[in-house]
Amino acid sequence: MVIAQETKKALKKIVVDSGKFGTKAIGYDGNGKIQKVYFETKMNPTSETQTSDEETFAIELNGERFLIGKNASTFNDSDTTKTKDLHRNAIYTAIHRLVNDNDEVYLVVGCPISVYTDKE
Repeated sequence: MVIAQETKKALKKIVVDSGKFGTKAIGYDGNGKIQKVYFETKMNPTSETQTSDEETFAIELNGERFLIGKNASTFNDSDTTKTKDLHRNAIYTAIHRLVNDNDEVYLVVGCPISVYTDKE
């Protein structure tokens, strides 16, 4: 008889700040392990499925593919909102770099005070 073992879920605490020029993230697993992620906040559409360096990522979200990071071509404009696809995809990418399957995530995302105080 084979008894399936439940995979233990880890609680990862992750803080992400997707800024105009760089996305920074730090993850803590509660057991003393701290991971850090940094990549340039740049993105462009692509057909690539992988990259040749560790500072650029090929991602697919909602059926669309993007390059994000150092070798992508488009920086953010001066808009500081975190609701743009660029920041949203950068935040997703940072989270992905810090978690494993079945991890539970406690997430904090840095945002401008204007977003925090917006009543909508």
